[in-house]
Formats: sequence, structure tokens, C-alpha cells
Amino acid sequence: MSLRRLFILSAAVLLLQGSFAFCVAQEADAPAAPIRHRVSMSRPVELFLLAGPAAWPLLLCSLVTITFGFERLIALRRRRVLAPGFVRKFRRKLEAGEFDRNSAIEYCRAHPSPIAAVYLAAVRLWGRPVADVQKAVAEAGGIQVIHLRKNLRILQSVANIATLLGLLGTVFGMIHSFNNVTELRGSQRGEELSRGIAEALVATAFGLAVAIPSLALYTFFSTRVERLVVELDDLAGDIADLVSAEGLSTAKASIPAPRRGDSTRSSAGVG
Repeated sequence: MSLRRLFILSAAVLLLQGSFAFCVAQEADAPAAPIRHRVSMSRPVELFLLAGPAAWPLLLCSLVTITFGFERLIALRRRRVLAPGFVRKFRRKLEAGEFDRNSAIEYCRAHPSPIAAVYLAAVRLWGRPVADVQKAVAEAGGIQVIHLRKNLRILQSVANIATLLGLLGTVFGMIHSFNNVTELRGSQRGEELSRGIAEALVATAFGLAVAIPSLALYTFFSTRVERLVVELDDLAGDIADLVSAEGLSTAKASIPAPRRGDSTRSSAGVG
């Protein structure tokens, strides 16, 4: 959520609360009434019901935040996305010459991870020019980035919706209070106004209590995705160079040829 939107919503809430304060001030000359609607933090159920009609949608938003927060926490683990063990074994087998195109494809298919999907796109073009392999790797990487960012927009949306629901609860509290206060006289008017103010403030607090964790989770997971994408790109670039025609030619050229003396002795032994 942008800072400008937060500022506008905060200003609106302050304006509404100022209106309540003004109304309460008008009741200062009325006889004091006992406080019957005290907000107690030790009774969460009563506090929840005091938030008014906005409480149930906010409860649903909190459940959505918890569900997708845990889902992204599991899905964005570094061990699951980058699979360091898979990468080490793949590089070791490739450098040892234990892979050809078919065996490399089967090895990648056996590992359900984003980095394995990117490697699979590279080994399918085994021995092709490096430009073709890099293009295929970039396309596969883009698909995996979309999967990594999955459900992050939901957390951002919940943060926006919860803030608006809190503001809506504030408006409901004002409407409820002003509808009832016109039918009352004396100290009862002040009591009804205090109840409306409590409902408005509790609804605003509940909205912020849901919006702040949702926005924090969205920021945290977005940062994690950016770091994972950088590492994914580095690993993908390395494998594209290794399985391309240029990389395979370089690897073959780096294998030392048998020495002349060794081949002479081998021939003599055969003779």
C-alpha cells in the first residue's frame, strides 16, 4: 500500500474521531452516567463483537493472511527452490562426463524443484549454440519466477482490504451512534456516543492489526523472492554455458590426451 493512501485513510479516521469528540463535548453539561461499555483487552470475544459488522470480514482476512503466510513460508525455502544438493550432484556428474543428453534429462525430471526445471530446459538443448540454450533457460526461469511470486498479491490485497474494512467499521460505529442518540435524552446520549466511539476505534484497531502483518509478510516474501531470483539466474547461466556446444567442446579439449610413451608401452604389451 502506498504512503499516500495510508495518509489519506489515517486523515479520514482522525476526522471521524474528531467528529465524535465534538459530539461528546456537546454533552458535557449533561449529568454524568455510569460507564457501561468499557473496552477490556482481557476479554477478546467481547472486544471482537464490539467491532461491529466489520469484525467478521476482518476475521476472514486474518485467516487468509495466516494460510497464505504459512504456504509461502514453506514454498520459498531456499533448500526447496535452489536445491543445493541437486546442483552439486549435477555439476559433479557433468564434469566427470557421466551425463549425456538423455541421462541428464532423466536426472532433472526426478527432482521437483524450480532449479531442476530450469536445468531441464537447458539440457533439452544439449550441444546447441550457447545463445539458444540461454534463451531457453531465460524462458524457463521466467516461468519459475511467476510460480515463486504466486499468492504474494493476495497478501498485499488483504492489507489494503483490511485497512478499508477498519475504516468501514469506523463509519458503521458513527452511523449506529448518531441513529440512536437522537432518540435519547440526557446522560443516555453520552453513553450511546461513548459506545459508538468504542465501536469505531475497535474496528479501526482490528483493521490495522490485520493489515500490518499482511503488509509485513508481503514485504518479507517479496524480498526473499528477489534474492532467490538472483541466485537462480546465476546458476542457470552457469549450466547454459556448460551444456552448450561451446561448453562441451571446451570440456572435451580440457581432457588430457594419453602420452606417447604410455601408448607405446600399451602396444608392446599387447604384442
